[in-house]
Amino acid sequence: MTEQQKVDLEDQQKQLQKDKPQPIVPAFVYAYSIAQLNADQGIELLQYNLAEARRGAWEGLAKIADIALLKKLDKIRENNKENPILHHAAYRAIDLSLITIRNKVKKQDMQALDAYLKQLENIGRQHSNPDLSKNDPVALRIEWTRDRIKEGLQSIKRVECRAENWFKTKWPEKGCP
Repeated sequence: MTEQQKVDLEDQQKQLQKDKPQPIVPAFVYAYSIAQLNADQGIELLQYNLAEARRGAWEGLAKIADIALLKKLDKIRENNKENPILHHAAYRAIDLSLITIRNKVKKQDMQALDAYLKQLENIGRQHSNPDLSKNDPVALRIEWTRDRIKEGLQSIKRVECRAENWFKTKWPEKGCP
């Protein structure tokens, strides 16, 4: 190989290194991270034009879910019925947020969900539609989650009772719940 060919080969290798595609971080990962860091920006991403970014946003928001965020998402969903993309993305964020809340199994979350359901019922009464909360998909989903939290709390009580009485010779008269 001549000296000129070596130089040409080195130039070609350098050019290939420059042209080598950089790893692309998908929109999902960016949106997921942004939504976890800043809920308001995550909410803005719910109407982004890439479906993967919207999915990342609703999954990221669900990861940091609490009752206040749930109420905010429900208000956005209700106020944007004419925007089907945002309406759907907000509902998906609510749905996954309720799963996160359910998995935490906290009594105060159940009480907050009860209060929010009552608030939704009052809104229905104000609009002369007492069945509004019964037909509202979010209200139905909240009710279902609340029932699952209640079951989870009962399971925890049952396990605690059994653990407490495991080595006792006589179990409580009523047994464990």
